[in-house]
Amino acid sequence: MYLNPTNQEIASYLGFNDTIDQTKVRDLVIIEAGPSGLAAAVYGASEGLDVLVLEIGSPGGQAGSSSRIDNYLGFPICIRTTSQVEHIFRYKSLVQRY
Repeated sequence: MYLNPTNQEIASYLGFNDTIDQTKVRDLVIIEAGPSGLAAAVYGASEGLDVLVLEIGSPGGQAGSSSRIDNYLGFPICIRTTSQVEHIFRYKSLVQRY
């Protein structure tokens, strides 16, 4: 586990830094890996689509760096995380299923 990972370390751990085959046609390309982008990627992959997510910042977007989120879809109460890493690990466990 990382204590203070860089964005690059988080992306590498999640497999986000793989070389992109620019000749391959994808079913779905998602720009930005915030909560909605990651959710779209999971749903697309769960339907068997070939999904590519592009992100230049940190995975999770602004929500990944927030310690408190009051309006996260599907959660009637406030979500609190202690770190961006904790938030990203939650996504990783879901994404790995597909």
